[in-house]
Amino acid sequence: MVGDGTLGDIVEAVLQHYFNSNVSYIFPKNWDNGVDGSGSTSLVKAYNKSFLIDTATAGYKTNLYEFLSDNGVSTLDYVIISHYDVDHIGNVINLINDGYITTDTTVYLPAPPSLLNKGSVENEEAIKGALETAGITWIEPEEGDQVVIEDFVLTFLNCDVDQLVASGWNDYNNYSM
Repeated sequence: MVGDGTLGDIVEAVLQHYFNSNVSYIFPKNWDNGVDGSGSTSLVKAYNKSFLIDTATAGYKTNLYEFLSDNGVSTLDYVIISHYDVDHIGNVINLINDGYITTDTTVYLPAPPSLLNKGSVENEEAIKGALETAGITWIEPEEGDQVVIEDFVLTFLNCDVDQLVASGWNDYNNYSM
């Protein structure tokens, strides 16, 4: 449903109903049926601002760049990383190196994964190191923080790691911001 675009089409229809083409949510379609690719990235365009949510695996760099180009994006206004698994962060460094993520981009990163998934700590360190080297700041939003652009509101959830750990979740994917 994600890989073939059906879910994206449903979400887009709802957004069109509420926002009259000022906001669109776009899933890539037919990237190897969504396996490790299109299911791990999406694009929101709201009032001429672009939000990339996750970046797919590094092997989908060409697909990602074509997807951005096809949707009129040459630089990103916002990048949101839901969690530090490789299928979600695979192109962050590429996007920095190739000028899609700039010092004008607002980058939102999830809470540090050290309590949740020790394997993702290296990914977190690599992402933060690349951002720091490029002079790009990032934000680790707190539960309920929002980005507001006119009548479009993006609210961050699943940001309180201590609360999530206490709740007993045991799958790192469940901690996605």
